[in-house]
Amino acid sequence: MILRPTVFIFLAWILSAISCSRRQYPVQTTQTTSVTTITEVQHDTIVTIQPDTSMLQALIECDSTGQAYLREINQLKSGSYLHQSLNLTNNILTTTAAVDSMDIYLTYKDRYQTTTNTTTETKTVTVTTNIMKPWQQMLMYLGAIAALAIAIRLFFRNR
Repeated sequence: MILRPTVFIFLAWILSAISCSRRQYPVQTTQTTSVTTITEVQHDTIVTIQPDTSMLQALIECDSTGQAYLREINQLKSGSYLHQSLNLTNNILTTTAAVDSMDIYLTYKDRYQTTTNTTTETKTVTVTTNIMKPWQQMLMYLGAIAALAIAIRLFFRNR
């Protein structure tokens, strides 16, 4: 059976279309990653309370036997943290003052937040391999011209 020229041309066109490969374009992708780091630092500190004062003003007198006695207390001012006492025995005046602790130890935390953005860029480059040499391209074009000439000859011969 002799193939009709249109069938032959159609088959040649199909074979040439199958042999062609699509051009591959470079692919580029970008990926962004965000990392948040929270750091807590603990600090110790001392809070000092202001100094406290107190005052005592009294009148001390001696009697006829030479004994000292506390006649009257003119002014007594006691502080909020200072506690005092006064004692007069055998002509000896004894005063005491007790102070509560004036330092407070505290702990506090500092919180630092750090955000790091990382961008990863991937670029795929298509590298052409098996590049035909000029003589191979010339043979390919001569083959295509010969195939076309044969197809045209068969087309006009069968008419």
